[in-house]
Amino acid sequence: MTFDFREAIVKNWPIKLTAFALSGVLWAAVAAQEPTTQLVPITLNIETPPGRVLTQRAPEVQALVTGTARDMFKLYTSRPVINKLVPETRAVSHTLDLSIQDINHTTDVSVTVQDIRPRQIEIFMDTVAQRWVPVQLRVTVIPDNGFELVGGLASEPDTILISGPRSLVRDIAFIPTVSDTLIGARESFTQSVPLDTAGLRVVEPSVRDVSVVATITRIATRVLSNVPVTVAGRAGTWETDATTVLVTVEGPADRVERLTADSIAVTARPSGTADTLTVRLAVRVPLGISGWATPDSVIVRRRGDA
Repeated sequence: MTFDFREAIVKNWPIKLTAFALSGVLWAAVAAQEPTTQLVPITLNIETPPGRVLTQRAPEVQALVTGTARDMFKLYTSRPVINKLVPETRAVSHTLDLSIQDINHTTDVSVTVQDIRPRQIEIFMDTVAQRWVPVQLRVTVIPDNGFELVGGLASEPDTILISGPRSLVRDIAFIPTVSDTLIGARESFTQSVPLDTAGLRVVEPSVRDVSVVATITRIATRVLSNVPVTVAGRAGTWETDATTVLVTVEGPADRVERLTADSIAVTARPSGTADTLTVRLAVRVPLGISGWATPDSVIVRRRGDA
């Protein structure tokens, strides 16, 4: 009689597969109850004295723990914790002693802590410094057609109190806002914008956002007639037949509407040796308003008795 290996495998294969699966489950259940020893990371909370801050991240601390695989898994999802209070000291560095008794872990985990590594760590601290620094606006406002931004943007507040390690605080010259562009504004507005705190590290600002204030006004154009022309130079040397001109002014509507001819100066400044010159007119208007004369130049002549 010949032994058929293939038939031996496939014969009653559902029963054999079930038995194999059950044996695997049984093995896993037994393995979960078998004790194992592993290094488990610890969450270290350090409370510094008032007015002191850590300048470096504390070193990693681990515990050598013995327990079942099930309990080990629980420790990895909910780390043991050590809380340490740093005593009052003026020193820049301080050594903390760590012990097994310092470890706190959940009560539903049955494990044995064999050791803690390392048993001593050195931490580094600095005194807390405070300083007022200006806000740097990184916001661009593009008004709608026919409108303009008056006087630039303002920040409220325009300075921020920062607190942190003295060595870091002294190197911060300003705090910027996040970059943003606002398009199509047709009226004045105030909008909150976050500060860009990415580069502050452990330095804390007193606020996390500021208000950007923008004054938006409608642009108006107006023509003023009979604006006097003044010829510059030694009195009585030059004269012109164009004693007045038209001046077109453009700017914020509320200001343009209040302008009069007395608010504008139109001047011809001749230079040269010729007796008759064509001189371009200079128009002086209030700050923030633009203006130009029509015509933009006049003919000036030397007086006969000059």
